Amino acid sequence: MLNRLKSVFSKSASASMAGVSVTGLHPDRPFFAIGDVHGCHTKMNTVLHKIAADRTASDLDEAALVFMGDFVDRGPDSASVLREVRAAQVAAPQDVICLIGNHELMMQSFLEDPLGRGLRWLGFGGQETLRSFDIAPVSAKADGEAIMDAADALEDCLTVEGLLDWLRDQPLSWQSGNVLCVHAGLDPDLSPENHRPNHFAWGHRDFLTRPRNDGLWVVHGHTITKRPSCSDGRIAVDTGAFKGGKLTAAAVSKGKCRFLQS
Repeated sequence: MLNRLKSVFSKSASASMAGVSVTGLHPDRPFFAIGDVHGCHTKMNTVLHKIAADRTASDLDEAALVFMGDFVDRGPDSASVLREVRAAQVAAPQDVICLIGNHELMMQSFLEDPLGRGLRWLGFGGQETLRSFDIAPVSAKADGEAIMDAADALEDCLTVEGLLDWLRDQPLSWQSGNVLCVHAGLDPDLSPENHRPNHFAWGHRDFLTRPRNDGLWVVHGHTITKRPSCSDGRIAVDTGAFKGGKLTAAAVSKGKCRFLQS
């Protein structure tokens, strides 16, 4: 993946998708935002190749790369996704941004309190993540000792590879100009700095139904849509990769939004 990311931030020749003009979209720095990967390692690689091939034919030569959270769970290879995304971010920390989603938070809760508040993670894709690390999956109905053993084994894997500390250091949001990237959403009535952290990762009940009035655009995943969209101050990029849909990246620049898909 490091070689692919080097090509993402270097010149390559290709035709570019035509941009759709979007009034009021003014990032200070252009960027690509990749939706919820959910362990879909192959689809992630496909999107990264398309980004690399797309860059020089577009206006995104200096673009950042933003992963929108939910790297883990449900899909087949969360371990490889985490390893490669971490390696890319460590290699280019100013150019690769990795946001935390609710599934990363649930996984961390499982490590911290596997028999309590973290137990539900096992029913939200945690078993697939355990399997990707070659750990025998357990259900929430397994005996306590088996669940604790699975949590200990996962913590050991994540710690040895440097993944756990890395995840704990990643942000919940990233902003460029009047464009804010979060995993899930915001309260339309509150500025980002006045939000409770859980809204960034879990969303807000009014986020998708009421527009903002402050000119802020919000790029988000979390809620699966059939097609990516850019309207009403929202750019949606979760198109259900783990459910057989495509993995989507939004290419965002001043006055333009485009989509690339696996």
